Amino acid sequence: MAEPLFFPTPWIGRPSDLLGEAPEQPGDVRFAKKLFRRDGRILLLAPLTVDEAEERHREREDYVLVTRLAGGPLLILERVTNWDRRSQRRPWQLVRDALWRPNHAELYLRLYGAPDIAIAYFSGVFDGALPHFTSFRVEGPNGSWKCDLDFRDGERSIHDNRGGKLVHMSTPLTSMDIDLATCPMPAFGEFEDLVRRLRALLQSTGYGGFP
Repeated sequence: MAEPLFFPTPWIGRPSDLLGEAPEQPGDVRFAKKLFRRDGRILLLAPLTVDEAEERHREREDYVLVTRLAGGPLLILERVTNWDRRSQRRPWQLVRDALWRPNHAELYLRLYGAPDIAIAYFSGVFDGALPHFTSFRVEGPNGSWKCDLDFRDGERSIHDNRGGKLVHMSTPLTSMDIDLATCPMPAFGEFEDLVRRLRALLQSTGYGGFP
């Protein structure tokens, strides 16, 4: 039996509101459900209005905040809860698949400097124990640098291969490390304190200044 003919045209057009551009001007804050990368560009997938994003924050759903900081770095704050009220997957299915934990969120903070990128992982609950940074790293053309914070064993581990040779070092967590890495879950639209803490942690743990 012959295969049915497939006609590539006319093709369904892409909805005009499916993708949005990352902000170019400092202070311009934009929101989306997710990010999309194409040819080195960062695009917003399913952009959200401020009210829509705030509703998702209130309902403890996934969303992304993108803004341009003073001086030029692009900031991306991605909140991952693996929950969407409109999803056909119910909470019990997500729990079964180990994807959803009530009151829990993971934040991924990215600062796009020139030419390096600083990336931090922040994990915790909305209520109760204070969330904390657990790891952060800087990637660039000259290699990468990473710090892992182990609060259970009271240790920080540094992995540095910027000189072409991997250097590993473990030292006890300091009181400054703990103070900088531990903070409340950010309220909607807040990111300045996380950026301040990440930059201070990069300084205190030995990487140095970041734009």
